[in-house]
Amino acid sequence: MAVIKYSGKKPVRVAVVGASGYAGLETMRIISGHPAAEVVFATSNTYSGKDVQEVFPQLNLSRKLLFQPHEKAEAFRGADVFILSLPHGKSYDMIDSLLAHAAVVDISADYRLADPEMYEKWYDYVHPCPDLLETAIYGLTEIYRKLIKKARLLANPGCYPTSVALAVHPLENVSEYIKGPVIIDSKSGYSGAGRSPKPHLLFSEAVDEFTVYAPTGHRHTSEMIQEVKNTFGWNVPVTFTPHLIPVARGILSTICIPVQGDISESKIRETYESFYRGESFVKVLPAGRMPSIKHVRGTNMCHMNLFLDEDTKILKLVSVIDNLVKGAAGQAVQNMNLMFGVRETAGLLANAIMP
Repeated sequence: MAVIKYSGKKPVRVAVVGASGYAGLETMRIISGHPAAEVVFATSNTYSGKDVQEVFPQLNLSRKLLFQPHEKAEAFRGADVFILSLPHGKSYDMIDSLLAHAAVVDISADYRLADPEMYEKWYDYVHPCPDLLETAIYGLTEIYRKLIKKARLLANPGCYPTSVALAVHPLENVSEYIKGPVIIDSKSGYSGAGRSPKPHLLFSEAVDEFTVYAPTGHRHTSEMIQEVKNTFGWNVPVTFTPHLIPVARGILSTICIPVQGDISESKIRETYESFYRGESFVKVLPAGRMPSIKHVRGTNMCHMNLFLDEDTKILKLVSVIDNLVKGAAGQAVQNMNLMFGVRETAGLLANAIMP
């Protein structure tokens, strides 16, 4: 069954499954201001039966909605697209029935990896739907735009991998100078850990803290390995270290890559500026300017810059995104826009939250 395209007469009908978590709420917020889409169905086991806007009065929906339990999503027939914001491994049972009558954008990791063996290694289970992995499109929008336009099942990238892959992909045009490995150091705000209450996320625990976690084996490493290989065409070693910093939202990734041969920072900069010329949501900053999470907070932007250490021949890439927008809900809506033939920037042009 073909995906219904936007006609310009009726809005795209969006069902948000898992609408009361941070990514789901951000999706609801963005769609509530979207000129060509509306939320028609929302699920939350926590708030089932309650009025959406009474629970979350900051939302400005176009209609009155009651939260439904997740299990009712499969029977709902009034949506053109389901945006799933469930924990990893919780959407398998409903995917087939949803795809029978609507498109699906999955914000979880369940369909991000093309190789099912990667799930066994990084997620410790055998993927139950390997046939769908062959048809799912990885939704790194600026890189796979042509494929996304034809997608029916869209796997939205993780937040850390989005910040890293967008910064690395332009190097495909100077790949002969890349020596490797790719060494990634990322800092994230606490919203990246989800909305469920956990002792280490309490304000009294998180404030004034700056800590590393999962220094080896972080599951998002698998996406980075996949995208680095897609960039360079060979298995460049990848290592990833995530940290939590005491802010609500935002990711800053610093990526160090040894280079070889006669390559200058100016040549690399030309490559980046050319690669992202005309993009609405990726900005290569002027030479010397430091990317800041404050400048992208609440937006669908990725700001990046590059610095070549001439003494050590190490290229340093710095990339910032809002983990809940470009790293989750915003990129999901950007992909939805492409899938339905809507203007790609629709609903996503907000300026950064200040201060």
